[in-house]
Amino acid sequence: MRLLISFVCFLFVTAFKPPFFSFYQNKVMDRSILIGNKKECDVFVIVFPGYDKMPRSYVNICNKVQDKAQSKNTDVQFLIIDYLLNLPFKGEEQSEVITKRALEYLKEKDINFEKLYFMGHSAGGYFCIPLVKKYGDGFIQMGSVLNSESVLPWKSEKISTFEKPILTLLGEKDGFTNPFLACNEFSDLDKVEKAGLNFNKSIIIEKDIDHLQMCDGILSNSAKIFEKKNIKSTIPLEEAHERLSNTIANFITWEYNETSYQELYEKLIYSKKAIDDYNALKNETDFYVRKLQYDIVNTNYFVPISIKTHKIDNLNDFITCKPNISDQGVVNVYYRLESIYNPLNPYYSKTLAIKMKNQNAIRKSGFYKDASFGVSTTAGIINRKIMTSVLKKINKKISDVNVIFIPDKIYSDLPYTSIDWIQSSVSIEYDEFSKTLSIRSPILYTEDTILDRYSGMYYMKVLTPQLAQELVSFYFK
Repeated sequence: MRLLISFVCFLFVTAFKPPFFSFYQNKVMDRSILIGNKKECDVFVIVFPGYDKMPRSYVNICNKVQDKAQSKNTDVQFLIIDYLLNLPFKGEEQSEVITKRALEYLKEKDINFEKLYFMGHSAGGYFCIPLVKKYGDGFIQMGSVLNSESVLPWKSEKISTFEKPILTLLGEKDGFTNPFLACNEFSDLDKVEKAGLNFNKSIIIEKDIDHLQMCDGILSNSAKIFEKKNIKSTIPLEEAHERLSNTIANFITWEYNETSYQELYEKLIYSKKAIDDYNALKNETDFYVRKLQYDIVNTNYFVPISIKTHKIDNLNDFITCKPNISDQGVVNVYYRLESIYNPLNPYYSKTLAIKMKNQNAIRKSGFYKDASFGVSTTAGIINRKIMTSVLKKINKKISDVNVIFIPDKIYSDLPYTSIDWIQSSVSIEYDEFSKTLSIRSPILYTEDTILDRYSGMYYMKVLTPQLAQELVSFYFK
């Protein structure tokens, strides 16, 4: 690894020095792949691969797009670019240099076209953005988003103001670029689109497709080094390429082909509904928290316990707040939505951290002394209930899928364990070999302490309805 980093640093210093630059510029077209042999075409597409991917990784899908577009009386040709050492190193600078050389190459070959599109996969899509704005007539990005609302730690480009036709193509099983990032793209569009769907800003979540099926289905060496997690689809690569190429061809031809229009429309409707359904689950959070506190109390017969929830966004405020029972018998519960999304974690949704009063605290408060109580619930049971609820929407039972709810990880009322609980997270692990999902929640439980403020606590971190929806979509749909 140290040798690799040293070599990358060397490349960073030398990559665009005149001697090396000249050599690379002369070789880049030799290493790229031209698909099509006509001097005239309707659409020419320059393709930029993802990290550590060879041009040949995209030949099959490009051939399929070409055939499908041809069947709709549209000539499409491709030039699949190769990067330096198959890595988009110094990506924006290199992509600009390559594009200039590619356009010169097309002139040398006397290839003429009506429209120039760019297509990029993953990081290749990101580096295409300035090229499309400068040279292109349209953009197809696979496994990548414009980052319209700046949720990712790199440059943002708003889809609502993007001036060129754009297809954002996301895989339903994509563990590299989460499909629910479409939420932010649709959200940005909704700010300006009053009604209907804008075909020139198509956002498609392709059913059953994973990130690697957008190329050759092979996990690259660089992805292995960075421990990227691919969520494998169950459909064959060939079928994945059929679906993806059909969508791309439809996007290119929808303006003058009724079948393309209808098929693209149906996928837009499906994708928008998937995101709308997901977003609707966020509105259930407050009710969900109140229900959890009631399940913790778990009276044998209905008792109208007054529960008030408080959403806390600031971490420091959440650390210092404590659940309590007011002088009027109101149980004050505090909760915070915690992000777990990062480059090595495929999950976009947040987990739920809740600070509640335990059953004994409610029993001893005096407000509900006449009530009888059953067995209090656990975080594991709560996770099971929410997964059961989401699975029911796709007509499955918990017994139909391989999911294990590991007993809660318990933090007691020893000194500093509150900090340990704050720093902990819900454990979500998927074993590809056994096709089994395991979930474990951390909890903090206290009985009577010297300081009443710290007595009778029940803290837990559990799945949100949105995260459960995401897990089902990835692994059990």
